[in-house]
Amino acid sequence: MSGLKYSVFDVLATVAEILLLRRKIKTGKKELDAVREQLKDTLQNIPEWAKSTLQKQIRASETWFDKIASLETQSSYAGDDVDTLRTIVESLQDAIRTGRALLEVINASVRNGLDQLSSRVIQTCSIAEQQFTAHRELIERWLGKETASRMTSVFSNVKDMMNQKKYSEAEKLLAHTANQLQENIRKATELEDKHQKRLYLLKALRQVCSGLGFQEVQEPYFERENSLQSRIVYRVDTLDKGQITFYLALDHITSHSEIEENKCFGEFEEISKFLKDRFGVITNFKRPELPEQPKLIQKGELEEPTDSSAAAAA
Repeated sequence: MSGLKYSVFDVLATVAEILLLRRKIKTGKKELDAVREQLKDTLQNIPEWAKSTLQKQIRASETWFDKIASLETQSSYAGDDVDTLRTIVESLQDAIRTGRALLEVINASVRNGLDQLSSRVIQTCSIAEQQFTAHRELIERWLGKETASRMTSVFSNVKDMMNQKKYSEAEKLLAHTANQLQENIRKATELEDKHQKRLYLLKALRQVCSGLGFQEVQEPYFERENSLQSRIVYRVDTLDKGQITFYLALDHITSHSEIEENKCFGEFEEISKFLKDRFGVITNFKRPELPEQPKLIQKGELEEPTDSSAAAAA
């Protein structure tokens, strides 16, 4: 069993949900910030003639600003209680919906006299920009800065068309842009979720190897510099049986070891057992020609690996 080994990896459902909720909190906070900035800008630019009819909405906006200020403290929670994380996600989503509703009412009043098409285009553009702002970092990270820049240019073109009252053309371009945005968000979040599972595996693996008395040869690093989609390389020395090098891809892990064949299988079984029992990470190391999909099972609360100084933890 010495030499090259392969294993797909996954995490228990509880761990997977924690990682997903944390990502939703991060993007939710950014989307909420985008709504807040749009609402602030809208309030500052309400025409004098409209202010008297919008006093109720203006007061509601002030209350909303106070509410989301307290939400910032709540959303900074760094624990792993699933119910708490779910509550934060729900609170963020509720605040976003409320902010958007206020924006729509105020903008509808200011746009009084505009036809249905122009109002629809303005509202659709506003929501799409909020979503883009919330996910721009992920899009840049996984799909490239050029992709994000192209979307920024398209939004600029849409606004130019709106300023020129070309709402039909703007709506067509916006519809295509909105579809492309959703596809980019889907791709980027899918890759990000895999990456977060990989980082969780890396932190767990480092702690397990340390607990087994292995010594790190060097800090983990990306196989291709500045490429998140490349494998993370992590090398340890067992001190008495030889070195093991782990290669963490987004959905599987391979390893190369110097351990003698009659000792190798037991060593990797022990690593897999620690990963599963302590951290909820499921692996099953096999020879490359015999990969086996780990079975995802439910389990209660599990110990989470503490933060490490891994250079790969982007």
